[in-house]
Amino acid sequence: EAVPQALQPTETGFAPSDGNTEDLLVMPPTALIAPGRTQTFRVQWIGDPAAMSSSHFYVGMNQLPVKLPEGQSAVQVVYNFNVLVNVGPANGKAELKVVDSKIVTQEGKNYPSVAVTNSGSTYGYISQKGLKLTQTDQSGKEVFSKSLSGAEVEQLVGYGIVAVNQTRTMVVPVSLPDANGTVTASISE
Repeated sequence: EAVPQALQPTETGFAPSDGNTEDLLVMPPTALIAPGRTQTFRVQWIGDPAAMSSSHFYVGMNQLPVKLPEGQSAVQVVYNFNVLVNVGPANGKAELKVVDSKIVTQEGKNYPSVAVTNSGSTYGYISQKGLKLTQTDQSGKEVFSKSLSGAEVEQLVGYGIVAVNQTRTMVVPVSLPDANGTVTASISE
């Protein structure tokens, strides 16, 4: 069973919402798949073709339980997973910019926390760009610098998707040498 669910941007990513899913067509909505076989599902935007902003959805792929024979002991395992679907204007452009960065301590380690905003007309991925991190101590001396490629960003924080008008904060699991001083971050091309 394929079940679409609208998402709303949050400070740290996306959360399920009660938003409209009628603009997303999933075919077939259900399918019976024989053992050892595969099934392709088509997900298509049928909403406004001139939409001026982006929309975000999960399409839940939910395996439904089957009826088991009566009088027999059995264990049934069903799988459910979500596929992230992002829809944006064909000529839209993301405008990603770091608006805040700070040092946070988690489990005894110091990491950069980076807030990225998107003022563009469609969603954008930090992993399609890259991220430069620099830490200076209290006297202003540089004590750490690292440039992360898009592939490295993807390995550390995922795609790093930022919706239109969203400011998303991500803790980047790159150990900094000290909890003091300041950290700066910038999006690289």
